[in-house]
Amino acid sequence: MNDQAAAGAQGSRPGRRWVGLRRTLTTAGLGAAALVMALPAVAVADVIPALPQNADGLEQTFSPAFDYDGDGCYATAAISSGGVLNPGLKPGGAVNGHCRDLAQLQNSNT
Repeated sequence: MNDQAAAGAQGSRPGRRWVGLRRTLTTAGLGAAALVMALPAVAVADVIPALPQNADGLEQTFSPAFDYDGDGCYATAAISSGGVLNPGLKPGGAVNGHCRDLAQLQNSNT
């Protein structure tokens, strides 16, 4: 390889690195922007309205049974029909988590 070809090959490497770095930064920036825009608004209440019932009798035959014996939480929807996430319970606190309200039972989708 002659000196001119070697200089040309070395001169193009920094350009390739810049293109790769620019592509990486652009991808990271677009990914971060998409993540921020895709996050739904934070829910302010732990009780999310129940989704409409679409199951018929046969489908409901195979739905799970729950035993609420007094020290567990009622099942609560994790996401609303509008895409709002349920914030859940705070760690710690009472054994029952203060999650046995009638509103939670009526909106449990179970």
